[in-house]
Amino acid sequence: MYACTCTKIIISILQKDFFQLKELERMCQKEKGITSMSVKDILTSLVDDGLVDTDKVGTSVYFWAFPSKASQNVSSKIIKERNY
Repeated sequence: MYACTCTKIIISILQKDFFQLKELERMCQKEKGITSMSVKDILTSLVDDGLVDTDKVGTSVYFWAFPSKASQNVSSKIIKERNY
C-alpha cells in the first residue's frame, strides 16, 4: 500500500477520536491491512509535520487530528503567501 494512501487513512481515523498507539496499530492492521511498523513510522512523520497532535497523559500517549486544525493550517499558509 502506498504511503500517501496509508497517511490519508490514518488521518481519517484520527479525525474521529483520539487513540493510543497500540489502539491505532490494531485498528489499522485489522480494518485496513496496514502493518503496525508502518503505522508507527507514518504517525511519527505526521506528528513531525504538525498534521497530527500528540500528548502524554500520565503514562499514556494519545494521538488525534482535528479537521478544524487542518483548515486553519491551510488558511494560515494562504495568508502568509499573500503577505509575501
